[in-house]
Amino acid sequence: MGLFGLFKKEEKAFSVGDALAAIKKELAAMDSAHKSELYSRALSIRAEFTRLSSLIEEFTRKEIQPRARSSAKVKERFCEIALDQLAKTNPPSKENPSEYIRAAAVLINGLGGLTERQLLHLGVIFTDEIQPIARKMKEINSLLDTKDASTSHRRAVALAAEISELESSSVALRQKTGELRKQLSQHETKKTSIEVTDAHTDNSSMLIAERKVQKAKQEIDSLLSVQKILRKYTHDKNLRDELIEAYIDSPSSALMRDEHFRIIRVLMDARSYDDTGKVESVVSREHELRTKRAELIEALRIADREKRDYEQRSTAAATRAMESRRKLTAVEIDARDAAKLLADAQETAARTDSALAAKKVELYMLASDILKAKITD
Repeated sequence: MGLFGLFKKEEKAFSVGDALAAIKKELAAMDSAHKSELYSRALSIRAEFTRLSSLIEEFTRKEIQPRARSSAKVKERFCEIALDQLAKTNPPSKENPSEYIRAAAVLINGLGGLTERQLLHLGVIFTDEIQPIARKMKEINSLLDTKDASTSHRRAVALAAEISELESSSVALRQKTGELRKQLSQHETKKTSIEVTDAHTDNSSMLIAERKVQKAKQEIDSLLSVQKILRKYTHDKNLRDELIEAYIDSPSSALMRDEHFRIIRVLMDARSYDDTGKVESVVSREHELRTKRAELIEALRIADREKRDYEQRSTAAATRAMESRRKLTAVEIDARDAAKLLADAQETAARTDSALAAKKVELYMLASDILKAKITD
């Protein structure tokens, strides 16, 4: 240790907790001393109020000069109200002298119940007579000016309370952001687990069945291609026969209605109108025609079954697709809401942490200045 080290004053150091305890202890002592000082000052103010009352009474008895007679009522009203106000003041409380001082300040500022213009008027008209009162009020005003030397100490204690509150908020916000992150992760996981199904349904079986129906109809239409013969027959015979007209329009459709194969009898009756041998061919192939009709009926039955099956499957697929989209939309909304809440919570946490850091710096600097010491965590 060098020579200068022997005389170097060791720097005091406090942890922030010990510093606050020391500051609070000093503040309690300062408050006690300040309260005693305030009580003493309150007693002085009360004594000055007594002297002020005496001066106002003297002013009341002063003879009014001729030039001031028009202001006599203003003077009387001021004196009457001021004396009444001063007489009604209660003595100061030793426990709360500051309350008396605050009430005294209000009284002085509103003494006599006059407006500022009326007070100026009195000062002009009764310049000499009112001077003692004005001086006494000024003296009382100086007594009302109380300075609290413990401002820094109070600020340090207030800062500690604010820091404690901010730390609690910071912990709560960290917990909240953690919960929100977990919720967001759960929503994202749920979103990826939802299988969005396609509303498209395989219709190949239905199309095959429909093609078989068309093939069966074409074969029947080809076998029953006797429309020209039937037209000649109905025209010459002047017939109006719905079944024959149906065969002219669509042989396969008409055959489906012709359960008793009446067409065979009609064709046999119309042989004379056929010079191609077509009628004879159809009549001779009646058995084949009956077979084709049965095949068409079966093809229509299968096609109808395949169509109903396709419609059921298509409806079910559309329902599943709609439900999966609904679920996905709901999860996406939940995820978006959770993300917004998380962003808001993180922003609030950042502001809280920033404010907390600033308050701590202010507290450490203030405590260091108050205690003239180094403040550590």
